[in-house]
Amino acid sequence: MNFCLNCLSLIIFSKYSRVIIKNSPQTLQQFYSTHKTYSFLSTMKVLFLISVALATVVARSEESGELKHLKSLKVSCGGHDAKVCYRCPLDPDTGKWNGESGCNGDCKWNDNRGCEPKIKVVSCGNHAAKVCYKCPVDPDTGKWNGESGCNGDCKWNGYKGCEPKTAAEIEEDISQFLRGNKEEKYY
Repeated sequence: MNFCLNCLSLIIFSKYSRVIIKNSPQTLQQFYSTHKTYSFLSTMKVLFLISVALATVVARSEESGELKHLKSLKVSCGGHDAKVCYRCPLDPDTGKWNGESGCNGDCKWNDNRGCEPKIKVVSCGNHAAKVCYKCPVDPDTGKWNGESGCNGDCKWNGYKGCEPKTAAEIEEDISQFLRGNKEEKYY
């Protein structure tokens, strides 16, 4: 497929650039300085280079196996695996529709939408967010709280902002809390 796109780009580029050059009495330098013609040729060159680059990247990725993991990504439905959550209610062995009972593991049942991914959240201290880097923004007001909004499962790291704590840091927080040395910031 990518090879075909490369060939098509090359054919179009070759055909039109020859027609324009052959029918033009101007020198090549004047030809390139003409705005309309130059922009057309530039566009064709860019398209050709992009298609060659994409073909090269895909070919090298396929050779090295970098794309193989994408084909094997699956979600756990509880008792079996599926490529995506909405396929969990269908038993892959029997083809039987299990509905809500087939939707567990990485997925949850929604009465309106069926089986969908569980939304994972982190504790920011006094509110929750999907990921730590969103903790500094107050979800109710949209106000930027910076470091003071980054607690709980997350920590402030100066130039990187709010990021997840390591497992060791979470264990340390828990042990300090149990010893009474740390104020609870998990709500």
